[in-house]
This record gives sequence, C-alpha cells and structure tokens, in this order.
Amino acid sequence: MSEEKDSNKCEQLSLLDLKKMYYSISEVCSATNLEPHVLRYWESEFPTLRPKKNRGGKRAYQDKDIEIVCQIKRLLYEEKYTISGARQKLSEDRHTAEVVSPKPKRVRSKTSIDETRTDIQLEDDTSLESSLEPCALKKSESSLSAQTSSDLINNVVKELKEILAQLKP
Repeated sequence: MSEEKDSNKCEQLSLLDLKKMYYSISEVCSATNLEPHVLRYWESEFPTLRPKKNRGGKRAYQDKDIEIVCQIKRLLYEEKYTISGARQKLSEDRHTAEVVSPKPKRVRSKTSIDETRTDIQLEDDTSLESSLEPCALKKSESSLSAQTSSDLINNVVKELKEILAQLKP
C-alpha cells in the first residue's frame, strides 16, 4: 500500500505547488520519498540521469530528471529490476521513444558565410539590390519556386529601402 502511495506521489510531483523550472535535491527527495544519497548513487549508475548543477555546484533537477527518477524507482522497487537491468530497460525505452518520434534534423545551407557578399553600400539603392542577388536560393536547394523566392527577395529589398529611408536625416 505504501509503495502504491509513493508511486502516485512520484507521478504527481509536477502537479504539486512546486511548479518551478528547477528543483533542489531535497525537494525531489521529499516528493519521491528517497534519500539524497540514493539519488546521488543513481546519478553515477544511470547515464540518463544527469541533473544540471547551479553556480554553487548544487543539483538542479528539471521535470525530465524527475521523470527519470520516477522510472528508475518504479523499475527497481516495483518491478524488481537489478541496477544493470534497469539501466538497460531505460536505454531501450529511450531508444524506442527516439524511433517513434525522432528529433528533426537540422539542414545546413550549402553556402558558407565566406561566400556571401559583405560589401553592401547602403547609400546606393542599386548596389543594395544587386548585392542581394547572390543570396537567392538555387532551385535545387529550396522547395520554393523561382517566382516565390524572387518575390521574397523583392520584399526584403523593399523593407530594407524603407528602413534606410527612415535612417537618413
């Protein structure tokens, strides 16, 4: 019965009055009914449990860290896994979650900063327009049509001209 209460208490930690970005180790201990030395030991055994540390070197647990603590507690105390078995189960669960909802990959532009022109002269409107042309996206690099990208560039040029007009005395 008390294990069931502990489990519910652990799951409801985020619903407590402690709606904060970071929790101290004592707050996590009181909410999960664990001792601080147990949490510190789990940090050394479970690579997924790595709370940030503040400037003073004290642990600052976030919601994701508390969820991991609750998972570890459930695996060890309720499902009777060994530490190595719980570590493996957490790793499998994490891998499964990444396969189901992978993180979006960042797409790098093929043009580097060195390739862009930096000699834009703001006093001359024609040089501003001509300097933006090399920045236009190639069709192979963009899903936008040539007309759409051309319109976008023209809009940017128009906005820059308006800004320039406001800056001139």
